[in-house]
Amino acid sequence: SILVSWVELLRDDHSARKNTSELEQRIDAILKNEQSTSAQNSAFGVFDEPGEGPAQQAPSKPTPELTGSRDSKQAQPTTKNLNTNRSETLRVAAEKIDKLLRTISELAIQNEILWGCRENDALESELSDEAITLIYKGIKDLQDEAFSLRMQSIQPLFQRLKRTAMDVAAKTGKQIQVVTSGDEVELDKSMLDKIGDPLIHVVRNAVDHGIETPEQRQQSGKGGLAQVEVRASVNASGVRLEVCDDGRGLIKDKIFAKAVEKGLVSSQDQLTEAEVFRLIMKPGFSTAEKVTDVSGRGVGMDVVQQMINDMGGRIDIESTPGVGSAFVLDLPSSLSITEALVVQVEGCSYAVPLSDIAEVIDLKQNDCLRTLHGQCVLEHANQVIAVTRAKDCLRQFYNGHVGFHGESSESMESVALVMMANGRQRAIIFDRIINQQSITVRPLQGDIRKQRLFSGGTILANGEPGMILNIKHMDHAA
Repeated sequence: SILVSWVELLRDDHSARKNTSELEQRIDAILKNEQSTSAQNSAFGVFDEPGEGPAQQAPSKPTPELTGSRDSKQAQPTTKNLNTNRSETLRVAAEKIDKLLRTISELAIQNEILWGCRENDALESELSDEAITLIYKGIKDLQDEAFSLRMQSIQPLFQRLKRTAMDVAAKTGKQIQVVTSGDEVELDKSMLDKIGDPLIHVVRNAVDHGIETPEQRQQSGKGGLAQVEVRASVNASGVRLEVCDDGRGLIKDKIFAKAVEKGLVSSQDQLTEAEVFRLIMKPGFSTAEKVTDVSGRGVGMDVVQQMINDMGGRIDIESTPGVGSAFVLDLPSSLSITEALVVQVEGCSYAVPLSDIAEVIDLKQNDCLRTLHGQCVLEHANQVIAVTRAKDCLRQFYNGHVGFHGESSESMESVALVMMANGRQRAIIFDRIINQQSITVRPLQGDIRKQRLFSGGTILANGEPGMILNIKHMDHAA
């Protein structure tokens, strides 16, 4: 199948896994002076593959030494790939480069110490153990510093948002001031490129729908000048972006009535305030009385939510009538590497990003599974949480064949991962948690990208490939 083929491709991708034998061969070659003309550049061999890392910044006509090749014919393919990526440029602070080079120098020193221990048959010595520890730490530092090269300030995006807000205010005859905070926060460049359009739409909505006209504000005693605030902050799971206004707020009854009119919900449905607010992110929903170039076209917030979900983030809405609204976006700081729990389902291992998990419940220690109206639920902290079994979703996806890359084993469900989905808590039950590790996200390829159950693939700590589960969509797949 397409999925099996992609996993086999990932398994064979040596750039995605640790290859100590290759590193050892490079060290041997350097020490034997077999690469006398390119030994200095081989220290950066981790970036030798075309189109990755600092190799993108090489000159348009690289010499054989710079490309790590001994003849110009072998260097030509690398040159071709570089030319296709010349538009992908980054402005990096010199201090970041200096820090990266210092880390590489420290690694080189510890590597020489370890090599000396090997030559003297002293790999079991205290000196060798210390070198291995420092090399491990240096590799972690090198990883963090390499990824920091892609981190860019959010300030230019905030300036775009400010201009957008002022333009919409001018078109709608409203008076506003835009306040920003957290301009120093940094995001991965790929994340900044993707988050710009969703944030612009949220800001446009805040000014067009949330802010009243000067006359209306005067009547409500607010004063004619409204305020829109855009904030950025760093938290444990990544970056939080907030768009707040002191306008009229969301009107629950109006939103519910419009949703009933459009057939999105039934008039008999009993929804919480948070669930009613999330109705504005349904496809085709709009409370605008007429269509303009700013609003009323029935597109927007549903696309915003989809884009945020695709980035592994979430969006929440807080509002008080007559006081204002706040749209809160929680995003990972990088799309390429993240912390994850490695879980097991019927003998197969999967990765679940920590940013998607609100709580972990040990089912062996807590007898909290119940049956309510024929549905399995979980009672926890005085709440009843809907339950989805991971094995049911995966069996359905694989047409009954869960163990496609491992031996199936008797299922013993022992852990529940609690997440937030559409304003409600949801628990996904797995067999067990194997460990926690940093994972490098490998994007899906081919037709498998069309499905929603997996967000990517990675190489697990045991060296085997594993799929990254998108647990926010597991209840839809059940």
